[in-house]
Amino acid sequence: MIAASNLTQQKRLWTALGREDMIKQNNNQRLDSHAEEAQVIAEIISTMTADYWEAFYRNAGFLPHALGGSKRHLMTLMSIPEASCTLSR
Repeated sequence: MIAASNLTQQKRLWTALGREDMIKQNNNQRLDSHAEEAQVIAEIISTMTADYWEAFYRNAGFLPHALGGSKRHLMTLMSIPEASCTLSR
């Protein structure tokens, strides 16, 4: 799952993915565009493997380097302020 729970995180996510056109100016726009955003993200992530995306998000600063492999712990991710971006396989 990939999520951005506020406008700052949403802007960071779309910028990292090279889709600045998807950045919203307010939460109402985010809510109204939820289905479109989910479709765009699904299309983007389907282009590469989970290992690629894990490295991509880690290198972009979304995941700490200490977390890795297939044994990521959800509570650890949730304790990180910027970690509303969660990957699962």
